[in-house]
Parts: sequence; structure tokens; C-alpha cells
Amino acid sequence: MKERKRSRSRSRSRDRRGEDRRRREREEREREEKERAQRERDAEQAKRDDARRAEKMKEELQMKVDLARRDDCTVIVMSLHPRAEEKEVYQYFSKTCGKVRDVQIIRDPRSGKSKGISYVEFYLPESVYKALACTGELIMKHPIRVQASQADKNRASEAAKVASALGVGGQLAGADVPMRICVGNLVGPLEKVTDNDLSKWFSAFGELEFTEIAQCPYTEKCKGYAYVQFRKSMDAKEAIAGMDLFEIAGVKINVGYSQTVHAPGANTAIGAHLGAGPATPLFNPGA
Repeated sequence: MKERKRSRSRSRSRDRRGEDRRRREREEREREEKERAQRERDAEQAKRDDARRAEKMKEELQMKVDLARRDDCTVIVMSLHPRAEEKEVYQYFSKTCGKVRDVQIIRDPRSGKSKGISYVEFYLPESVYKALACTGELIMKHPIRVQASQADKNRASEAAKVASALGVGGQLAGADVPMRICVGNLVGPLEKVTDNDLSKWFSAFGELEFTEIAQCPYTEKCKGYAYVQFRKSMDAKEAIAGMDLFEIAGVKINVGYSQTVHAPGANTAIGAHLGAGPATPLFNPGA
């Protein structure tokens, strides 16, 4: 009798130990499932956060690029007649240089009177060079002075930041890569400029990859600007510093950084064999 009681007691003890083990195993599995589910949720949240940050950076970068392009199409008009309004400035430059996007006259915040300075933004970059040639012309019988927007003075560093952010070509931000510059104000005696002329003027600063003169497809006349691409960006920067506002044949040329969209199939003196083609100008005139 006692032996049977002890046997039942041992059996109940084993059953309890078995139940405890199974309960612990079940709790362990549940805890692992919860931890795995939490890790998956954390990973998904991290992906969403990274995607939002990347999208925000992309939007900010696009805003900077758009703003830079608008700055490229802006000039500063000084020595305006005190009574000149946006209407007079708009009408003059629309008729003389091309389609105007916006005109803003700088005024005294207290009196509201014009300070004789205005910003004029064009739709097309080639209008900028036409506007730069208007220095000395009259608005309301008052001679004006036109210069490029000051915003492009820091464009070299901005371009490097943009290239680094985009990872252009997988190149390092500090790599010395080819750089294109824009040569403007090719008017008057410089309208007949050739690729050989550009090579002579700029080859002293470094090795050139190609030159490209912007020509009207109907008249084949120079539009007033051209492109020169250097093999090294440092040479291009030296050319800008040395040639901007340099006088040739009585005309001061403008030299600045260029942002262009390249298309194959051009026939330029230096770039034809490289496949360099006509470019859509998105340039920064030299200040």
C-alpha cells in the first residue's frame, strides 16, 4: 500500500516537472516570437525612416539645383531712373533680350522709393548675355549698368557639393575631373570667333578636351557665347580667374562656370572625335 502511494507521488512529481518544462519551453518560444516580430518591426521602421530621409535630401537637392538655374538666368540692373517701375524694366528687357520671367526693383523699406537697382530674371540663359551687353543703354532716358548675378560666385563649391551628393560617376568629391566653362559676350568683332581662336585664348591655362560655339541653326551665326572644356577642373578655374572681363578686340568677355546637358554628334574643332555635341546651356556667367 505504501509502495503504491510512493509510486503515485513520484508519478505526479514527474508530471508536474514535465508540465513545468513544457510551460517554460512554451514561454521561451513566445518570447522568441515576440523578439523576432519586434526586430522585424524595427527593421521596417528603419527602412521607412531611411527612405523618408533620402526623399527629403533629394527634394532639398532639387530645390538647390532649381534655384541655381534660376540664378544663372538673373542679372542685376543698376543706375536705374528713380521713377522707373517694374513695367518699364520688363518692357525694355523683354524687347531687347528675350522673355523675362520676373522683375524685382529694390526699394527702401521705409519710404518705398527705388534704390535704382533691380533684379531681372530671364527664362533662357542666352538672354543673360544679351542683357550684359546693354550696359550704357537708356531706360527712361537714363543710362543703366548691367552685371551678372552675384549668386554664381560660390557656384564652384556648390557644384562640388551637388556632385558629391549625387555621387556623379562614382568619383570622389575631391577628384580633379573635367570641367566646362562658358565664354560670353562674344559680340561685335567677336561674333566671328572660331574654335581655333578659343583654343589659342584658353590652351595656355591647361589641356582642352573640346570647344563648342553656340550657333543659330538658321543663320549659323554665333549666339554670343561658347563653351570650353578643360581636362582638369583646376585649369578651368584658373582660366575663369584669368579671362573673366578680359578685353579682346575692344570687347570684354565674360567667363564663368557652365552646367550643360551634353548630346552626341557635334562637329567641333577639338571635340568632334570625342563625340562632344551641342549643349543645352545652363551656365553661370562670370561675375
